[in-house]
Amino acid sequence: MRARKRSRRCANEGCGKKLRRHPEQLFWHRLALALGKSVARAKREIDSVEFAHWMAYYNIEPFGTPIENLRMGIVASTMANIHRDPKRPAFAPADFIPGERKAEPVQFDDPKDEARFVALSVFGIDLVKAKAKGRKRVKLKRGASGWQV
Repeated sequence: MRARKRSRRCANEGCGKKLRRHPEQLFWHRLALALGKSVARAKREIDSVEFAHWMAYYNIEPFGTPIENLRMGIVASTMANIHRDPKRPAFAPADFIPGERKAEPVQFDDPKDEARFVALSVFGIDLVKAKAKGRKRVKLKRGASGWQV
């Protein structure tokens, strides 16, 4: 019963945050997976010197899911670029790797538009409506229900 609750919690909240904050522990998992062992067994059988050598080897020749995703992204982007319309921009390997797509920055020509965007997206305040009420300057106050004009 507890295992089910944990799996639902992980699906909603996202697990793996501790692993991302501790790269050494993440590497133990990656190494154990590559060696076909449990993490506990790998820690028992591998001393600190050998572990340091494995980390050095990984820096020279990466193994595991991240490098496999990159390799498959290269293959997929090559195939997509062969069959794409020449008028369209080329695909990059990151376009085919899950979770690798970076958000593109939003560019504004007018600084006032940028200020409106920030106020609306961060504080939930529409500056156009606030100005329509006759206010020259908008002063924000933090209330119990969030930011208010």
